[in-house]
Amino acid sequence: MHIETSEKDTPYLYITDYTAFKDLPAVLSEDAWARGLDGQIVKVSLVDKQVDLVKTIEPGCFYAIRNMRLKNVTMAKETQGRLGGEDRLIHRLKVKDTTNEELKALLR
Repeated sequence: MHIETSEKDTPYLYITDYTAFKDLPAVLSEDAWARGLDGQIVKVSLVDKQVDLVKTIEPGCFYAIRNMRLKNVTMAKETQGRLGGEDRLIHRLKVKDTTNEELKALLR
């Protein structure tokens, strides 16, 4: 996960989806964090209460994200996510939790 913030603009998360989705852009950035991840990065804008969560997110960790909306952005010719609302929608997953079947499958 990569985070892009500025004081004036909407913060963005760049989330790695290792399953690869054909509608994701081939290259989002020439930066080192994006190398080799063509078609596997989702750009997600954060609004409302989700903006506050940026301070608690650690790149390299695993997170569960609820109620994210994906949309096709015609001008950018890509699929982007949007996450908003007042509920906490981003939760860090405990890698050592052996009862979480989704996380176990991801880590195989």
